[in-house]
Amino acid sequence: MEYKIVNKPAFSVIGRQGSTEDGEGFIARPWQEANENFPEVQITLYRYDGSHCLAVVDGESVSLVDRTAVVDLIEAIHAIVLD
Repeated sequence: MEYKIVNKPAFSVIGRQGSTEDGEGFIARPWQEANENFPEVQITLYRYDGSHCLAVVDGESVSLVDRTAVVDLIEAIHAIVLD
């Protein structure tokens, strides 16, 4: 794997700004601050029929979702987590 080191004067994580001049943990701090400002949401997808899945958000049924979109989402998550 090839990589390149690039010095950047500043960066942002979902609206939180930081700099390498902030010292050790300069990425972790704004990332944690960003996470503290977003609630955790649980999304569960249940097979409904051959074409749709039922989307449940925090225990409340909210929508039928096209099954191909659910499969695409699952494949994208696997690619991020497993690769």
